[in-house]
Order: sequence, then structure tokens, then C-alpha cells
Amino acid sequence: KLDGVKTYMRMRRVPNHLQVKVIKWFDYLWLTQKCSDEERAVSCLPDKLKAEIAINVHLDTLKRVEIFQNTEAGFLCELVLRLRPVLFSPGDYICRKGEVGKEMYIVNRGRLQVVADNGRTVLATLKAGSYFGEISILNMGTAGNRRTASVRSVGYSDLFVLSKKDMWDVLKEYPAARVRLEAIAVKRLEKYKRAPLEKAAMGRSQSTPGLVESRGKVALEDMWVPPVLPCLTPAYPRSLMGSPPRPVPESPGGVSTISSRSHPHHHICTSHGRSGTTLQCDSMTQLVSGVTTPLLGSHEALESEIKRLRDRLHTVETENAAMSVKLSQQQWELENRLAEIEMQICGSRSTSSLGEDENERNRESII
Repeated sequence: KLDGVKTYMRMRRVPNHLQVKVIKWFDYLWLTQKCSDEERAVSCLPDKLKAEIAINVHLDTLKRVEIFQNTEAGFLCELVLRLRPVLFSPGDYICRKGEVGKEMYIVNRGRLQVVADNGRTVLATLKAGSYFGEISILNMGTAGNRRTASVRSVGYSDLFVLSKKDMWDVLKEYPAARVRLEAIAVKRLEKYKRAPLEKAAMGRSQSTPGLVESRGKVALEDMWVPPVLPCLTPAYPRSLMGSPPRPVPESPGGVSTISSRSHPHHHICTSHGRSGTTLQCDSMTQLVSGVTTPLLGSHEALESEIKRLRDRLHTVETENAAMSVKLSQQQWELENRLAEIEMQICGSRSTSSLGEDENERNRESII
């Protein structure tokens, strides 16, 4: 079979790099004792024997998939008969962003990368037991059943493909499994929609978890800060308070450790009008005594502190973003190097197989 493929590639003048890729693929099949066409290999067997072989070979893989766990045994057996094994070479794209999704993929062996539009940023890594594409074949997607990201193979990867038609043929016979799969697909879809918000929340520095800003920032000039009120320092009436509150220690920056934010529409007592206004201020102070104390410090000092905190937060977020980009770049370089080494190991014996000498042709015939 390899001789026939090589003859065809020479006749059609296929580029050398593509010929080497094809020969390495055959070498991988030979090293792993795999068959290039499993369906044709068992096509001579009766249907019952083919079903028993498929169940014994592939059922354990299907049980490891989260979406198919705790489903009926008959449903899994029917699904196993419709799985189609495929093999992808290093660097092959299983699907690209924007394509119409018509199949679901299950990773049996190998490693895949979910990459961004630039092809270098790795968004996620899929290993044995992972799956993708179920949203499209269950008609649960909101993007017209189109792929939302590109998936690329790292090294050689064995996958199972389940077409949309085969999935629905089985689900018609098992409505309970259909309800369960749709519920799981909805949860995964909601998680995908929340992913940008969760990523933005986790992007902040873990060392400063309290520095969280609201979506709508208030300008400094529009913020209201209560001024220093010397009238609140005299003794309070014993009939209302019982005893005057203890003084609050100051922080090193000159601002009290416990601050109170009053509403702009509340009345603030002054030195004049003691008879009526002082009672009102004392009664309000009684309601919030023990948890609020007047601010100590100037308005300008508070503004400068807020500016400093916001600048620090912006710096921390910028450093986190830069570090994330560096880590993604290093991960991409390491995985590419691993893929190159794997290709060299698999093709160490086949790089010279393009020659025309008789010894090489005899060796290929034996393979």
C-alpha cells in the first residue's frame, strides 16, 4: 500500500515535504500496530461480530467521556457502533473557527490545543477523555452551529468522530438520554458565555484581592467627601448617648481607621443654631454610634490616596497581562519542540525512504 501511495505522489509531483509527511504517517501506523482503515479490515465479518468487537474495543473510551456517563447501557452500545476512528498528524487542524459543525470529536489518545485566531495563543489543552463539538450536533449553539475556536493536534492524535445524523438516529430511540445530553450541553454553553467574565475576574493579582473596581467609575471631582467637623467633638448629651464615644486612633496617613460616608442630602450641624440642629446631629450620631466616626484629614489627601490606589491597580493588571502572554509564548514553544522531537522519532527511519534504491523498496514492501 505504501508503494502505491509513493508511486501516485511521484506521478502527481506532490511536494517533497508532503511526501515525507505521508511516509511518517505510515511509519506511525506500523510502529503502533494500527490499521489505516479499520472498517475495511472487519468488513468481511457479520454485523453481530463487528458489533461485539466494537463494544469490546471502544466502549471503555466512551464511558470515560463525561457527557455519556450515567446513561443507559443500550444507548452507549448503539453509539459505539457509529463511532469512526480517525488519526491526525502533528500540526493538523481538526476544525477551524467559523466552520459549520457537523461532527462531535472524542479524544482517545494524544493531545490537542484550542488556539486563538493568531494560531499561537493556546486557550486550552484537550487530553484523552476530552470531547468537543457536542453543542453543534445537538443544535444548542447560538452562533449558527459554527465552530467558536480552532483545534490543532500536538503530535499524533487518535480521535473518534460521531456525525450529527448518527447521533440523532440514536437519540430518537432513547429520549431520556436526549434530555440528559441537552441539559449538559446547556450548562456547558452557559459556562462558555460566562468565561470572559470569569477570566476578567481571575486576571487580577491574587495578592491584592480587595482591589476590585466597579464597572462605572466615579470621577474624583464628582465624589463627595465629608469635611472635618469640629462641632462633633464636644461632649454628647448623656440623655441620648449615655457616655461620649471613645476617640478613634489615627492611621499613619492621618486618616481614621473607620470612616463614614454621609449622604449629601443629610444636614450637617455647625457651630450656630445649637438648640435645634445640635439635637438633630446628636440623635443621628446615636443611630450610628460605634460604627462611624468623623473623618480626620483633608479632602486633598483622600483624593491623592484614591488616585494612588487606582494607579497601583492599573499597574498590577498590566503586569498580570504581560506575564500571561509570556507564559503562553513559552508553553507554545515547548509544545512545538516536543512535537518536533516526536516527529523525528517516528520518522527517523523514513527520511531516506524517498530514494529509489532496491533495498529501500524491499523494506517498504515488507512493511
